[in-house]
Amino acid sequence: MPEENEQQEIDEQLSDERSPSAETKNADKQAEHMIPKSRLDAKIAELAKAEQELEKLRKAEEDKRKAEMTELDRLKLEKEEADKRVEKTEDEARELKMQIAFRDAIAELGIVFVNEQAAQDAYKFLDPDVVKDGSGMLEALEELKIKRPYLFAETGDDEGEPSTDARHRGTPRGAKDVLDKERERDLRARYQIRRSR
Repeated sequence: MPEENEQQEIDEQLSDERSPSAETKNADKQAEHMIPKSRLDAKIAELAKAEQELEKLRKAEEDKRKAEMTELDRLKLEKEEADKRVEKTEDEARELKMQIAFRDAIAELGIVFVNEQAAQDAYKFLDPDVVKDGSGMLEALEELKIKRPYLFAETGDDEGEPSTDARHRGTPRGAKDVLDKERERDLRARYQIRRSR
């Protein structure tokens, strides 16, 4: 064993006498420019804390701006919806007024339609230039009777003698009742109203 100890001491002396390697020189230069780990950790913690505070401030400002914009957007949206409801209600009122004028004109002229579909078609075929908000309905129906006679049933008044075709038989009151029932059914369906029993 003494020989092994001696060999070890010689190796240590030789290693001390050797000149420093390139790696050792670089490590020494890096050590001069190095920051202690504790100081580096403290700086990193400060930076993270500052970033968190900055993020909180940005989020608070964004939330404030969003709340203000949301209020304005909400008000704009409510106004648009109210305008749409008003327009829809006005259109429905105009349409209802037209249907009432149509029904009254049919009763006044004593018109009988071939069937319910013909009455609906007649309403669709009315000239919008002649019919304005219900006025001119009589003229429009007379014009329609000339242009589209197939929509109208033949009555005893038209030909001088009653029709033998069951499809063409009708009375002004019968046509009015059909239109009233049809109109009531459509309105109930549109506004989802149940019939009282």
